[in-house]
Amino acid sequence: MAVPTVTWAVENIRKLPDSKVKTYEPTLFPHCIEPLNCFDDPDIRIITLQWGAQLGKTQGVALPAIAKTGATNPHPMAWADADEKATRRVIERIWPFFESIDALASQCPPKARQSNGEMRLTTFKIHGAWPKSASSAADYGAFVVVLNEADKMLQFSTRAEADFRNAMRDRMAGYRGAKCLELSTPSVKGHSWIETRRLAGDNRRRMVPCPHCNHFQELRTGNGRDPGGVKFERVKTLDGLKFDAQLARETAWYECEKCRKKIEEKHRFAMLNSGLWVPEGCHVRRGK
Repeated sequence: MAVPTVTWAVENIRKLPDSKVKTYEPTLFPHCIEPLNCFDDPDIRIITLQWGAQLGKTQGVALPAIAKTGATNPHPMAWADADEKATRRVIERIWPFFESIDALASQCPPKARQSNGEMRLTTFKIHGAWPKSASSAADYGAFVVVLNEADKMLQFSTRAEADFRNAMRDRMAGYRGAKCLELSTPSVKGHSWIETRRLAGDNRRRMVPCPHCNHFQELRTGNGRDPGGVKFERVKTLDGLKFDAQLARETAWYECEKCRKKIEEKHRFAMLNSGLWVPEGCHVRRGK
């Protein structure tokens, strides 16, 4: 039986690129566990993540996925990013990440032979790809395709078949069990490619329970008036309540949309680790 990617990551990842976290600790990335379980599921071919910035799309999902594949089931892979500069920058970060993993370190070439346009290891290769480079999205197969920051990949033709992102997904043709990870922060609502892709799937939302009433809810910023979201105190003046940035930082809390009680920093760890991914059309009942 294959080792789950989450378990493999805990046992093998010792250093995450550009992160204060030196080992892979699932309790710090609880929302990444289900996407990695989906990566292990042979019936799931495409995983679409529409997440905000700095939430672990790359470090919590994509990097463990390609590292585990290279170490345990080596096949050609591809990493595509918004442009050439972004792709090369990410590949430069992946090399030391691979070198920190025992199962991959011996496969890495000397630093003088490490390219930032592609990664050639002993048993597999990772192609670098970016829009406006037709050759980077053609004439090879890839068992795992990562489309990183897909909303920033500009389409240079109105023809759908000419879309770089579609061309990259075509690299999976011929591989049984191939996977595509579509990752991006969203752009303009209603005009976002990643939003369209998310809505085409089962559209799961991450719901977390209130520590006071156990009501499951999706975390959101809120508008300051309606129940739920981020709240903070304001300065009282003769002209009414005024916003003060320093006071906001010092007094901010999260308000439950149902019981309206304060959810504070001390509640965060347990609340986030009790969260559930809920498909569209479903709700949480008795914690399930």
